[in-house]
Amino acid sequence: MIARDVSHLGPTTASRRHPRFDSPRERGSAYVAILATTMLVVIIGVAGLTANRLAAQTAAVTSDAVQARLLAQSAIDLALLHIANNPNSWRQDFADQSVLNNQPFGRGTLTVTASDPEDGNLTDNDTQPVVLRGIGRFDHARVMLEVTVDGEGEPIAGSWRAAVD
Repeated sequence: MIARDVSHLGPTTASRRHPRFDSPRERGSAYVAILATTMLVVIIGVAGLTANRLAAQTAAVTSDAVQARLLAQSAIDLALLHIANNPNSWRQDFADQSVLNNQPFGRGTLTVTASDPEDGNLTDNDTQPVVLRGIGRFDHARVMLEVTVDGEGEPIAGSWRAAVD
């Protein structure tokens, strides 16, 4: 084996300290940077999970509201069917609240109420309009729809609307 003179290369790599980390304080700053980066990654991850959970909850609430709206629409449709099938007694039936009252339907319920907007008495005058209110409930969602019908029980064009308590 031939011995080579390597003294001109300076100290060996193992015996040399990295010039960037000459003091313990400088070495500690690298750990702080790594810790800060790790915390940032964790915060971003937790924020992403939270946003995903909120999106899922929002989708569930929206779905419940859509189901409740369909139930309210069904309540109005059933009320109109009742009027068509009982042309002589529908006002009295609604006055007695014997048509639909918290009727279970699938996982929800539907209710129909009727009111006379002119004098509050459904049975005194067969020519007065009647406001039908369909209420659909599904889980925590509740939707109300209204339609005004004429004296014969026909919906008045343009009278459909979402109702508010």
